[in-house]
Amino acid sequence: MEQRLQVERRPRKDARDMVMALALYGNHYHESDWGNLSTTRRVEEFFAAGDYTLGEVIEECRDKDSRVPLLENLIPISGWKVGGGPGVVVSHTDSEGNEVARLEGESGFMVAATDAALFEKAVDDFERAIARMSYTEYLSALANGLASIEAYIAQKAYQHNVRNPGDELLDDKDHKVAFEDKIREWAPKMAGAKLDLGNKHWAHFQRLKRVRDTEHTHTKSPALHISYRELCKLLNLFRTGIAGLSLNLHALFGDTTPSVVVKYAFHPDIKLVTVEEQAS
Repeated sequence: MEQRLQVERRPRKDARDMVMALALYGNHYHESDWGNLSTTRRVEEFFAAGDYTLGEVIEECRDKDSRVPLLENLIPISGWKVGGGPGVVVSHTDSEGNEVARLEGESGFMVAATDAALFEKAVDDFERAIARMSYTEYLSALANGLASIEAYIAQKAYQHNVRNPGDELLDDKDHKVAFEDKIREWAPKMAGAKLDLGNKHWAHFQRLKRVRDTEHTHTKSPALHISYRELCKLLNLFRTGIAGLSLNLHALFGDTTPSVVVKYAFHPDIKLVTVEEQAS
């Protein structure tokens, strides 16, 4: 009997939580006009100024592909094609004023935020995994999603080391640090705040990392196999173990969070159905 993966609608509570998370953490850049959109009343006032009601927005956002008006930043972060030529220099500086990317005298491609670009690639892979019911596409989503988290931690470590000479956090051939330890130990130290590791986000992250390590990065199997039921379960863990953890880390550091990260942290459930169930 033929089966399909079906994306459900978000429960109303999840849609509300997503909208509120976008208001509080998202990269909408309304802070200069509206300050901190951290309360329901303030968000209601914000939407009312744009002729929306919070209730209407929440109901609309129960559908996966609905846009969140006024809050969702739709500008992709994955990179730009740069046109150049003799005498033309295009560069990017980091938050400390240091040049970290440069194209001189020629055209090329530039990414200003490696973590965000990798997450966008993970989302592309994730969507193909659903549409094609493909395990290999899902493994690519895992690899890029986990790489986006590692890139975010690396960026924060770089900033920490520049600001704290003599107290650097090192990961090199003489000081090897596991990925998990960078999250468990480095992140709280750099942020000066506690990261909750007792929730499902951390447990699901660890499970997905094991899948990535054994089935993708360090695979030793001559053949990959998985049931559609298990693939469906793993797809649902992307929401918490990749996007949810990424959102938690951005919140820990007080950073604005790309809209795509917030939306996938509240991705609707994915269900395995038969063709007959889907038709009904």
